[in-house]
Amino acid sequence: MSFLRGHSFHFICRWSNIRRGGNRLPRRRQRSGIAAGCVLLCLASPGVAQEGASAPKEAAVAQQRAAGNQTGAGASQVRETRGLALSDAVEIALSANPHLASTLAWARALQEIPPQAGALPDPTLGLGAMNLPIDSFDLNQEPMTQVQITFNQMIPFPGNRQLMESAAEHEADAGFARVEDARLSLVARVRATWWRLFQQNRALEIVGQNQALMRDFIEIAQTRYRVGNGLQQDVLLAQLELSRLLDRELRLAAMRAQTEAALAALLDLAPGVPIRLPPVPDNVALSDVLAAAELVQAAVAGHPALAAENALVGAARARLDLSHRYVRPNFSVGAGYGYRRGDDPFRGGERSDFVSVM
Repeated sequence: MSFLRGHSFHFICRWSNIRRGGNRLPRRRQRSGIAAGCVLLCLASPGVAQEGASAPKEAAVAQQRAAGNQTGAGASQVRETRGLALSDAVEIALSANPHLASTLAWARALQEIPPQAGALPDPTLGLGAMNLPIDSFDLNQEPMTQVQITFNQMIPFPGNRQLMESAAEHEADAGFARVEDARLSLVARVRATWWRLFQQNRALEIVGQNQALMRDFIEIAQTRYRVGNGLQQDVLLAQLELSRLLDRELRLAAMRAQTEAALAALLDLAPGVPIRLPPVPDNVALSDVLAAAELVQAAVAGHPALAAENALVGAARARLDLSHRYVRPNFSVGAGYGYRRGDDPFRGGERSDFVSVM
């Protein structure tokens, strides 16, 4: 049977080439028609050619569609009848994106540092035994033996604490500016990914409509060929165009799967959760674009990334001034109380305690 099919195929190609000797189509189109017959492995029966060429690709397309139609658990936001609108996607991303949440937590932690940086260093409290004889370890033996408790507080040079607090405040401002920059970046990525997914959905719809039209053209060409009013090359060319549309649909389906996964990652959804978009977007009118000079001026004046860098510059300047003040001495104040036991042989009565000020 395969032998007969091979001979029938060569006969058709040769017959078509002879028939096209005086055809109106250019030689390049004629060669593409012959190549189409060789790729699609059509027989003398035009109906078999279409089934042999389109069945594998249509099966792959159907598999892609079935994979895209599966439902996942935990995606109540995107399984509504109206679909995931652009505003809803932005809202979900701002409330669920882990990177934005971590950036905000880091900024809030930086906000707690300035009061600590401007505070005095921690005081020290000491407790010890002084002038204790090692032969008996008796607190009554020597008059200088005492149990002492001390308190010490270090005081930086005036102005140092203000500079340390100012540097910490600038770093906290930079942290919140980075939060705003991360928020704007996240919104931009969600919007761009959402519109790319919407464009790919529309492209798949258009390709599907074109496939339906091309199948009608194939049916018309086959009918004309059966009754003797058409050429087989018309059937082959139509089948070739349908094959190209199927390839286009497979590529679009793969790109849409990647875009859907990227959008799900931005929204912190579980892997494999399908995202359904509304058939009509929220807004179809684009806003007016400002001039280049105005855009640059607005970006320089209000971009949070530049604000964060400016805040870091302020922190660096404060720390530079602080480093110049390190040549000046710091101060330390302290006090101590020494407790003594035993009687004073010279004055009588108990030995008096000692008080020390440093």
